[in-house]
Formats: sequence, structure tokens, C-alpha cells
Amino acid sequence: MTSSGACLVVMGPFRSGTSLTSQVLSALGVDFGPHEAFQLEPDRYNPGGYFQRRDVVEANTHLIEGASDSIAIPSGPEVILDAASADWRPGVDLDWTRNSPRFGLKDPRFCATLLTWLRRGALPAECLKIVRVVRDPEAIARSSVAHREVGSFCDYDLGIAESMARTYDARAAWHVSTLGIPAFEISYKELLSEPQRVIEHLALFVGESDQERLRRARQSVGKRRALMRHYAHKLSNPNLAFATARKTLKAWLRA
Repeated sequence: MTSSGACLVVMGPFRSGTSLTSQVLSALGVDFGPHEAFQLEPDRYNPGGYFQRRDVVEANTHLIEGASDSIAIPSGPEVILDAASADWRPGVDLDWTRNSPRFGLKDPRFCATLLTWLRRGALPAECLKIVRVVRDPEAIARSSVAHREVGSFCDYDLGIAESMARTYDARAAWHVSTLGIPAFEISYKELLSEPQRVIEHLALFVGESDQERLRRARQSVGKRRALMRHYAHKLSNPNLAFATARKTLKAWLRA
């Protein structure tokens, strides 16, 4: 059961800035659900967190793998819809959305699967909005091969990584141009270089005018600041600090 409030689906290629965008949306009051259900913990690649739910990732992975040769190059949305059974349901817990006036779902795989969620009634189209994140495909490719999980999707190959980025971007563009659902396009490069302007426009799209929330959203941009918070949290926890020191020592011994 989902909320009658607005649902924002954040989509874009892996390593395009969807996590940072979700962090900004969270600061603007969009509810992404209980953190214990998130697939990945914050790390040095995304110190502010990934904001993607484990059950959503599993449902989308199942859809893509059922109609595509690989996660890296998913089939088109209509092909994935046709391959899904008529009674397909994602098996995702959305009870937490019932009291949320605005909630968010983030997963790059939505670039290929969102049509199936809509046509199978898993998400209500009438209250859906899309936030599409774009970034230079070559920059995405470089970031992808450096990331342990995303790099595994493309065999840590720059050429495959760029093809993956372009494919996911094309799938996201198809959804925006075909479905007629309200959509906001956010450039990762512009979010970093002009955070105030971009966040103000995003807040209008979301329907948020609270200045304190806008201030917090602006503060969330900046990887160095987020990275400092991430490591400050680690250092404040003895167990995490010990684990970090051990990893650093192992890396130094391997060098």
C-alpha cells in the first residue's frame, strides 16, 4: 500500500549523481524510508549515502535480468514490460509511505524498469514525479570503473562503462518523453557548480519553500564536506575507527 502523497522517482545512470540528488531531496523533506532497509552503507564514493532500498534494487534487478543479457545494457522499457508476467508485483514494502506527504524511490535501474512498475500498478501514475539526473558519459565511465560494485557490472572496462552510461541515459530519456509524467532534469555538474540556483528550482518542482530546508539542502552539496562528516562519524565510533585503521594498514602493506 502506498501513500496518496507525491512519489518522486530518482533515475539516471549509475555514478551520475542520483545519490547526491537524493540526499538533497531528503534535506528538502522527501522521505526515502527507514535507513536500515537501504542496500548500501555510506562510503568514500557516496559519503552522504546511497538512498536505494534493498527490496527495490532486488525487484528491478529481477526485471532487467529477465529480459536483458546483462545489468550493464538493459533492454528497452517496453521489452522489459513484455517479459514481466501479467501478475508481476515488486514485493516491496511501501507501508512506510502511508504517512509521507512526499516520498522518494531511488535506483538507477528505474531508467529501464519504471514502465513496468506503472503498468503493473505497483506505483500510481497520478501522483508520480520523475527526477532525472544527467552527467557527462565519459565522466560517468571513469567513476564507474573505480567503484567496486558498479565496476563489476561493466567488467571494469571504460568502453563498456560508457556504453552502460549512454544506455541508461537513453532509457531514462524515453520514460520522460513518453509517459507524460512531470519531470525535472538535474545536471550533476551544475548541481556542484551552482547549488543554490539548482536547488531552488528543484525545491519549486518538489513543492518545498521552507528556507531552513533549502539551507540544509545547499549544505549537503560538496563531496569534501560530506567526506569529512563521514570520517568524523567513523572516528567518533571506536569500532569504526579501528576498522578504518585496519583497512588503511592493509592497503599500505599491499602498496
